[in-house]
Amino acid sequence: MKDEIIYLNPQNILHLKLFKAIHPTEVHPKADHWKFIFQLYSSNGEKIHNGYFTNNFLAIEKEEVLLIEQYDESILNEELIKTDEDVKTNLRVFNFEKNITGNFSKLIGGGFLIKSFSNEKIIYSKVFNDKTAEFEISLGNIEFEKIK
Repeated sequence: MKDEIIYLNPQNILHLKLFKAIHPTEVHPKADHWKFIFQLYSSNGEKIHNGYFTNNFLAIEKEEVLLIEQYDESILNEELIKTDEDVKTNLRVFNFEKNITGNFSKLIGGGFLIKSFSNEKIIYSKVFNDKTAEFEISLGNIEFEKIK
C-alpha cells in the first residue's frame, strides 16, 4: 500500500502517509483482512491532524473540503480488535478554506460510503451487518475546531 496524494488545489496538496499496516495474523483470526492506517500531512511535511485514517475519502477541490474516514485510537491496540466488528470509526471533515475540522457519525464494525458534499450538506451511508443506511448532515450540526 502506497501513500496517497490528495489534490485540493495547487496551494493545497495533502499526503495520506501510511502509518501502519496490520496484517490479519497480528490480530484475532476472525479479523480477516489487512487494516491500513494513515496519517494526514501537508505538502511541506507537517502533520495536519493527530488522527489515524483509512484511505476512504472524498476531496472536494473547489470547496477545499476533505471528508475522510477516521479510526478510533483503539485501532492501535491489537488486543482490542478481536473481529472486524471491533473496529471503531467516524467521519471527519476538514474545511481548509475556513481552517476548521470536526468529526461526526460514529460506527462500530462496518464502514462508510462517502457519497457527496453540496450546499453545506454531507450525504453518506453506513454499511454494517450486510445493511446499508443513508444519512445526511448539515455542516451547521457538526462541532468544529481549528485545524492545528
